[in-house]
This record gives sequence, C-alpha cells and structure tokens, in this order.
Amino acid sequence: MLNRWGKSENFFKEIMSIFSFNYHPGYVIDEMDQQPLFDNPEVAIIRSAVKSIKKEIKSIEGDKAILQLKHQKTGKQKTAVMIDTLEKKICEKLEDTAGFEKKLEELPEKITLESLLGRPMSQCDLEKKRIYDLLQIIAYHARERLVQEFRHEYKRPHDVKQISDKITGRGGYVKLIGQTLVVLVDWIERPAHRKAAQGLCQRINNLGIKIQGSLPMKLHFAVSRTPLTGVN
Repeated sequence: MLNRWGKSENFFKEIMSIFSFNYHPGYVIDEMDQQPLFDNPEVAIIRSAVKSIKKEIKSIEGDKAILQLKHQKTGKQKTAVMIDTLEKKICEKLEDTAGFEKKLEELPEKITLESLLGRPMSQCDLEKKRIYDLLQIIAYHARERLVQEFRHEYKRPHDVKQISDKITGRGGYVKLIGQTLVVLVDWIERPAHRKAAQGLCQRINNLGIKIQGSLPMKLHFAVSRTPLTGVN
C-alpha cells in the first residue's frame, strides 16, 4: 500500500496542477426547483432580420431620392415609373418590419431549457465544463501514452515526465510538404534531451499517424538540428 500511495499522490497532483481537473462532475441529476432562463434564440433572429430590412429600406430611399431629383429635371415618365416601383418596395419592406416587430411583442425574451429541448434542466446540466473535463481526461491519457513511449528513449525514470513535458511544450513550426504535415520542434540544447527527443520523434513517425478528416495528411515529427529555430 505504501508503494502505491506515492503513485496515487502523483496522479492527483498532476491531474490537478497540469490539467486543472479537481472534481468529478455530474453527480446531482435531480430536476432543479427553479429552472434557469435563457435568451430566446427566435428573438435574436427576428431582430437581426428587422435590422437588415431597415438597412434595405434606407438604401431604397436613397435610390428613390436620386430618381426624384432626376425626374424634376427631365420629367420623363420612365423615371416616374421607377420611383413608383421603389415606393412599392419600401411599403412592402415596412409591412415586413411591422410584422416582425409585432411578432417580437408576442415572443418572450427568456425561455427555459424545456422550451428548447423538451426536458427540464437538472443540476448536472450546469456543469459547463463537462466537455472540457472529457477533453482533459483524453489529454491526460494521451500524455501517459506519450511518456510510455518516451521511457524507451530516456532512461532516467525519476524525471522522465518532467523532460517529456519540457520537450512537448517547446515551440517550433509546422509546414505542409505534399501530403505530409511536418512538425519541427525547436533546437534542444542539452545533448541527452535532444537525443531522447529525436528518438521519440522517430518512434512516433514509425506509427504512421495520419490526420483524419476531409484533408487526410500524414504527420512527421522532427527536432531542429541547428540552434537557429530557437534556443533553450
């Protein structure tokens, strides 16, 4: 038990200090007595539409004013017809605006989650960092997997995680060469650390990792061979 105790303490220390993960969410699943209210999405959509229509009206009114000045000088019937057409468009836009504004008066500014999703909100729904926590768990296990690979290249177990974090936290640059995305890590000054990092990159490259998605690309990792890209 004493041997396991240190490992457990290190686990909690790392997951809280590195990944800011200090609680387990989602225990309280009971329905909330007071349901919180949210902005009604329909209100935002209608207000945006009204704003857009008012801009269109202003633009049409500008065109109409220009045609009116032109008609005063020329008196052409064609210009008068065009003015009437613009006037009708303005009237239509004003009717649309009035309809939207009437709809706004009927809609509530705030609504409950039940109105949106058809279910009441429970206490655990307020755990806004649940997805963030999931990503942190994934990041933690990814780090553990990377350290596992790094142990083959760096033989000092007491600081293997510290050096691994130091290497993976370094800067560098990314460049797409053909269908390969090259990740070049900045120069590492200490020879032992640089050699270990180069070995880790080689191990990862041997896995043949590819990015999934609409643009599938192969990943290739390397460490800069000169101190020009960056220094320790």
